[in-house]
Amino acid sequence: MSEPSEISPEAHPTLAGLSPQFAAVTPDDTFEYGLQRLLAGLAQDVEPTAC
Repeated sequence: MSEPSEISPEAHPTLAGLSPQFAAVTPDDTFEYGLQRLLAGLAQDVEPTAC
């Protein structure tokens, strides 16, 4: 994976200010977040059934 290019603070001040937080996110973090959102969505669609 290549390094991201430098973000110009003059052109994109908000994005430049947030870039350290984005850099701290690992691929494993991204996968875990997506998996948890997927499972939470599936859980909402499942209705308990009476036995």
